[in-house]
Amino acid sequence: MIKISNIGSFFEEHVEKIILVIVGLVCAWLLITRVILSPNTVSYDGKKFSPSVIDNYVYKDAQDLREKLNEPPDQLDPYKPKVDEFLALLDSTINNVDTTLWSVVPYELGAEAAGMAGIYSLPLIGEVNDVAVEHIRAVAYVPLDKVTPENPYDKAGNEPNDIDLVTVEAKFDIEQLYDKFNESFFEDVEEQWADPCLAKPIFAAVNLQRQQLNSDGTWSDWRDVPRTIIDENRKLFQIIEDVQGLPPGGLKVQMLQFDNKQVQIDLLQPQAYQIASAKEEWFPPVLHRKFQDLQRKETQEEKRQAKETEREERERGQEDRRNRRADSRTGIAGRTSRTGSGLSSSGGMGDIYGGGGTNSQSRDRSRDRQTTTGSLSE
Repeated sequence: MIKISNIGSFFEEHVEKIILVIVGLVCAWLLITRVILSPNTVSYDGKKFSPSVIDNYVYKDAQDLREKLNEPPDQLDPYKPKVDEFLALLDSTINNVDTTLWSVVPYELGAEAAGMAGIYSLPLIGEVNDVAVEHIRAVAYVPLDKVTPENPYDKAGNEPNDIDLVTVEAKFDIEQLYDKFNESFFEDVEEQWADPCLAKPIFAAVNLQRQQLNSDGTWSDWRDVPRTIIDENRKLFQIIEDVQGLPPGGLKVQMLQFDNKQVQIDLLQPQAYQIASAKEEWFPPVLHRKFQDLQRKETQEEKRQAKETEREERERGQEDRRNRRADSRTGIAGRTSRTGSGLSSSGGMGDIYGGGGTNSQSRDRSRDRQTTTGSLSE
């Protein structure tokens, strides 16, 4: 008990010193581990450096690089053409191909090329036939603002203005094209290469060109006809002939964009101007000619009906005038008969003036009246 009390009294007497020693040890540990040996390290060049060392290392690398820049360049090996090696590689991998310096590009293969080496044979694209052109001159709503996918034609401001609209129509055998694609990419290939996605053709461009007659009587070169200003997808429909000119996403993104049904419709048959004239309407050339024929027939029918109505009214007027003249003559004859009857009924006036015929007629009428009266009385 005495030893325990001595130990307790010792701690009571030196508690402050013990605490100071403990605090000093903790501070020393923090100084060594957090200041002198900092845990904050930086990874550089596959190594870890403390903040105090990284600057020296980078400075040393900069000095070495400056010394290398001041040194003379190393001698390179002379260039050796690789054309022969390239042609040898082509000869060893592709059979029956004329290997020249021209790059190998795909081309259309017809039915005679069936069975050639390769995975796919490109289908033969048909021709455009039955071309028809029609010119329409009318008043249409012309947009005032730039037409874009965000600001389509029906929402952009417009004003009526005169336009000369030339429409070109042509026919294309789409059913045959689908059959060719199906044969080339699905039916006539090995099962491992059959791709139903490639077997569906996607229209991506329609190119229309024109020539202009010069003042000296010669024709200019063929030039592409730009799409109308009301076409909101005209930027998307620009023909890209170089793969490097494809937008971000490449060909796959382009195929997804053109696979939309409405985009295909707008590509093959662009939206036309809204005609402001009530007597004109836009149709493709063949339908527009039928529309004009119907308009002519309707106009002729309206003129015929107007003439028929005018003739009937004229005949009706003539009939009314004849009836009025007939009624007027009937009225005069009636008044004359009534006057004659009055003279005959005056008794013996006819006998005095020698009108024997009149007297006999009066007697006959008197007998008739008596007979009629008698019959009525009965």
